[in-house]
Amino acid sequence: MFKKLLLISIAASGLCMATANAAPASILRLYLPRLALAREDGERLTEFKLTQACGEFWGLAGIPKDWSVEIISPSSGTAVLHASAGHGASSLFDVRTWNGVVHIAGAHASCKDLSVVLVTETGDRRKEYQLSGRELQLRK
Repeated sequence: MFKKLLLISIAASGLCMATANAAPASILRLYLPRLALAREDGERLTEFKLTQACGEFWGLAGIPKDWSVEIISPSSGTAVLHASAGHGASSLFDVRTWNGVVHIAGAHASCKDLSVVLVTETGDRRKEYQLSGRELQLRK
């Protein structure tokens, strides 16, 4: 009898650990709106900063070449993802290169508790674009 209870408890604890590491049921990807950069002036995306409080960062896919990414997830529930180009040659002419890259778990598609700051540069000018949750999309 003792052996049966021991085997059942071992099996149950293994099942609990397996489900704790399982992927969440709902993982959504972030999509940015079209943003017309002044290509004729050489305006390029050099930084991307996403702040969100309606889920958790679950993963990244297809990070642009020579970009660095840092995720800050404090216990307050508001997390920040900051990405930046390594140098001028790796900055981007199209912000939509980031579409679908950021995966957020536990959020719902109508979440508006998101904001993005996009930093662009030309040879002599730096500009910030602020996008609110109304302008961003979360979808599968």
